[in-house]
Amino acid sequence: MAVDPGPPAPAQLVIVEVRLRSTRAFGLPEETVDFRKRRHVRDAAWTMVAAGSLPDGRPLPRLGLRFDLVVVEPDPPRIRHHRGAF
Repeated sequence: MAVDPGPPAPAQLVIVEVRLRSTRAFGLPEETVDFRKRRHVRDAAWTMVAAGSLPDGRPLPRLGLRFDLVVVEPDPPRIRHHRGAF
């Protein structure tokens, strides 16, 4: 989780799913984020928002939510950031 301070868009609380794949033998890392995984991440985030605090007890900033996906491939080294992925 991170805070995107903006601009140009207003500040947002960003929930980030990170996927690592050492090979593309079974497809792209982005393809591993199916509807079940997206639902699980969204449900967990909304539960945290409803509680009003982070898991460590700190208050949760009152900001809009955005869900991003970061993909890491080590060979050759690549990182892709998909903003608003789900």
